[in-house]
Amino acid sequence: MTAPLSYQKKGALWRAYKQRPTAHHVAVTCHISAHTAEKYIKELNFALRLKNLQAKAGQLVSDDEARVYASKLDKLSKAGLTILDNLIEVFESKSVVPTTKDADCILRLESFMRGGPESRSKHEVHFFWTDNEDDAGQYEDEDEE
Repeated sequence: MTAPLSYQKKGALWRAYKQRPTAHHVAVTCHISAHTAEKYIKELNFALRLKNLQAKAGQLVSDDEARVYASKLDKLSKAGLTILDNLIEVFESKSVVPTTKDADCILRLESFMRGGPESRSKHEVHFFWTDNEDDAGQYEDEDEE
């Protein structure tokens, strides 16, 4: 019967197993017999430990990737809302009058950017029907007349 392996030797076995999970690789790398390598691989549950380690590593990578994507989406969302708010300010200032099609697109964009149809903005964009889209940029304020 052989003497038990030290903690350092068991650590070396584990590192070798993580590199390549075969008894032959562990035996060659750690200079022990293949039988001893197999014995310690089974005794110390290397297969289960490696599986759990890989699952945890995969989860950490997924979590990190998710955080990075969420951060990028948050920045894009804020930029999109800033652009949308600027568009609404331009239309409220009445320097440009949107056509019906433009106003519809802006309302749909706002609904999408703010999270759905139930979260409408407090902004009101006034528009009128035009026969020609070329006339849409020329606004005549009816209140002043």
